[in-house]
Amino acid sequence: TNFFGAGVENGVGSWANTYMSRMGSTDKQANTTLSLFFVAVLVSRLVTATFVTPANTPQVLLGIAVLAAIVLTVMLLSQHKAVGMAGIIAMGLLMGSACPNVFGYMFSKVDAAYHGTSFGILFATGLAGGSVLPGLVGIVARKKSLRYGFIVNIVGAVAFGACALIIMMM
Repeated sequence: TNFFGAGVENGVGSWANTYMSRMGSTDKQANTTLSLFFVAVLVSRLVTATFVTPANTPQVLLGIAVLAAIVLTVMLLSQHKAVGMAGIIAMGLLMGSACPNVFGYMFSKVDAAYHGTSFGILFATGLAGGSVLPGLVGIVARKKSLRYGFIVNIVGAVAFGACALIIMMM
């Protein structure tokens, strides 16, 4: 779950500036969008910390995944930079809370004696996803276009949702 959650978050954040530039934004607009993405990530983490609990985490993660897939699809289909900017900010709001919620859920399910090991494994999988998915976006972008590279993020969001469903069934 963390592989795909961190992967999609980094897949959007890593390419936000370039995406906006290719949509026709000025450097200032593209940089502002990137900054707003990270502000949205921060806001998301603070806001969801007030209402997400281990009991509702799987449902929240599933909701994030569904909304992320929709936002990314709209970004793929639209050629308007305002839609792109709104989509990037929305993705910050959505994906920003994924990683902390996954960690909180894991801590509620794992004996405290294993929190360090569990944290290390979960952190490593997030780093892997945060490296692999943006790289795959770049590979697709090189062959087609960056907008189509975001298909990797859509697939990542769907896989993130599948993982949330698996957690719900546990």
